Amino acid sequence: MQDRPTPEELLTYARQVLLDEVLPDLPAERRVTVLMIANAMAIAARAAAQGEAPLRDELASLRALYGDPPQALPTGPDLVAAVTESNARLAVDLRAGAFDAADARGRALRAHLLESACQKLRESKPKHLKAERLA
Repeated sequence: MQDRPTPEELLTYARQVLLDEVLPDLPAERRVTVLMIANAMAIAARAAAQGEAPLRDELASLRALYGDPPQALPTGPDLVAAVTESNARLAVDLRAGAFDAADARGRALRAHLLESACQKLRESKPKHLKAERLA
């Protein structure tokens, strides 16, 4: 069982204290730095709340894109390594034009890339997704 507060809750609380209690007392030239730190804390909290799910989804999508046989997804550092390796493979194939045709494989690639971009925005700028009606 997870004790409370969770890491995400700690980050959220610390960020709020930083914005509400520290930021107002800072000189103007220091505010940008504190706002940047607060933004990084919000991103870290969202990433922590999602856990490995985005990486697992990305790896599953990449494997499906290549028609790889279903297999158990790794976890932890092995998951990160597998995603990195799969993206490196994709980059090589993109440079070689392997997905240039306007066929099902090309459409699957575009869907994968759109979802990857949306996932990055879910962590870094979720309001942008809503503004663009992608959320």
